[in-house]
This record gives sequence, structure tokens and C-alpha cells, in this order.
Amino acid sequence: MHKPTESLQLLLTAVKGFSSPLREEVGQILRPSVFPKGSILLHAGQVASSLYVIEKGIIRAYKPMANLSDMTTTWMAGEGEIACATESFYFRKPAAEILETLEECTVYSIAYQDFRYLASNHLSFANLMTDFLAAALAGCERRVELMKTVPVEARIDRYLTDRFYPCFLRKVPDHYIASYLGTTPSTFSRRLTQVNGRRT
Repeated sequence: MHKPTESLQLLLTAVKGFSSPLREEVGQILRPSVFPKGSILLHAGQVASSLYVIEKGIIRAYKPMANLSDMTTTWMAGEGEIACATESFYFRKPAAEILETLEECTVYSIAYQDFRYLASNHLSFANLMTDFLAAALAGCERRVELMKTVPVEARIDRYLTDRFYPCFLRKVPDHYIASYLGTTPSTFSRRLTQVNGRRT
């Protein structure tokens, strides 16, 4: 066991519904790690053994392609968010995605076995993780709907007004963002220039 860091204690205190004993138990289970930029946390075909609470940095998931230029970024997570190959972690299936750090990341990881223990023994933790799973599935549905029904320029505009965009600005390469939005780097760059021009 290890002593929870001050930042982790603050994070756990902010989680509603967690009693003091549960916060202490979760704090003892979560493992702090620092990963350099470009670290692969999960390879495609592996079963996800951990989920990660990000204290600092950005993690992205992408699907491997034969042509590296065709790699599709499926999601990105920043500070205060949970990064997890959800389907692989919950259902013990080989992952279809690769998880990679886009900058040096400080994270707290929880192993699957510890996750199951907490979910089985603490209703508030199980409820929190149920909410996380529901949010992840809803996010997938919104992304599919976005790709099907919203024109590319509108997708870019919506992304640029998203509350997380300032966190990713100048930290995430434009071609990763473009692939996430289902467009080309040149189209994203051109639209970004147009939007910034209107703001000046």
C-alpha cells in the first residue's frame, strides 16, 4: 500500500457520494505513474488491465491502420478525466484501439481486479462507474450521429467551441484532431484560420 498524494486526496474529496473510508480505500488502491510523451498504455489486441485518472497530460485512443496516415483518433482525454478502453476493460475483450500519451502524463491507475472489488463492496463506487460507462456509450452514440448528420465545417466549429478545446490547443497535433473529426488536416487548418480571423 502507498500513501495517497495530496492531489489525489483533493480529487477523491471532490467525488460526490464517496464516504471518508471509501476515499481512503480508493486512494490506497489507485497507483500513481508518470508516463513520457509517446508512451503506449495499451496495444490493439490486448485486454485492458487498467483505467487511468489523468492528473496532468493528454491521452488519445486511435485505431491502427496499414497506412499510418489513415490512423483514426477515436477520443482524447485530458486533465481530470478518465482514460479507458471501455469495452475491453469492462467486458474483458481484446482492444480495437491503441492508447497513447500525447505529452508527459501523470495518472492514477486502477487495476481491473481492484475495480471489481470496489464495485462489489461499495455501492457508491459502483454507481459512479455505471455513470461513467453510460457517459462513454452516450458519447459514442453522439459521435456516430455527428459524423452522419453534421457537415464537416459545422463539426469543426462545434469542436472549437467545446470546453475542452483550449486544453488541447497547441498540445494535440492538428492532424490528430482532424482525424477525430473525420476530415483532412488541410480542411481543419483552413477552417481554424477562418474562425480565428473572425475573432480578431
